Amino acid sequence: MFDVLETLGWSFDEIESLRAGLPEEGWIEGTFKMVFKQKTKKRAAKAAVARKQLEEALRNHHPASFGLRDPLGSTEKKGLARLAEKREIATVEELLDPEGAMRAIVDLLRSWAASGKIDCDFRT
Repeated sequence: MFDVLETLGWSFDEIESLRAGLPEEGWIEGTFKMVFKQKTKKRAAKAAVARKQLEEALRNHHPASFGLRDPLGSTEKKGLARLAEKREIATVEELLDPEGAMRAIVDLLRSWAASGKIDCDFRT
């Protein structure tokens, strides 16, 4: 994180002051958002970049230092993916409807399997 702050123009004294202010056995974490854009008919639109290009660009950094997050809430860090999507589930009194919850879970798993996010074969 301190390397990122230096790259962003923080002075050595500012970084050392921040480091000195950390509690014993404390650390600093940060989130850096990078969005790729391309020009399309007078306006900027989001653009995709191949994962291989990102891996090549970040090859000199420890892989555990970086994670990926998509707009739906899924994350990937240290080679592990955490998939997440919000779903509306009906309630029965104050609890979630168990059948509705199970249906939402199975539907979401089917969706992730169809899009290649998970390797799962649904036969029915």
